[in-house]
Amino acid sequence: MTINPPDALVAARSFPRRWRALFASAVGDEGATEILERSGAEQLAGQAADVLEATAERVRPGLPSTGRGGDVLDRIDAASEHLAKGMDAVAADDWRGQNIETLSSGIDRVASLLRQAQKAIDEARARR
Repeated sequence: MTINPPDALVAARSFPRRWRALFASAVGDEGATEILERSGAEQLAGQAADVLEATAERVRPGLPSTGRGGDVLDRIDAASEHLAKGMDAVAADDWRGQNIETLSSGIDRVASLLRQAQKAIDEARARR
């Protein structure tokens, strides 16, 4: 499915909040750290940060990244911001062909990783 740039921008800007909410959902549980570790959610979040960063670089090559330091949620924040800035730097007439497919693919992949992480956390919680 192809996503239009305005919707992709909303999605990119929502990913940090959505990942933080997912991780926070485990905080209320005893052993939240263990649930996050057993579920593999942190690794999935790392993959999401990598996908966002790679998508930003493909959409607008050469745009400086906002940084990769901190924990995995901070990396998602920085990568989402980098993608949003990259999208803002692309002229409206340049959103076609490969550029829009790259953007759609990246957004779809991060959304899929988020769903996988939710499922993995739910399963880890159920196995306690």
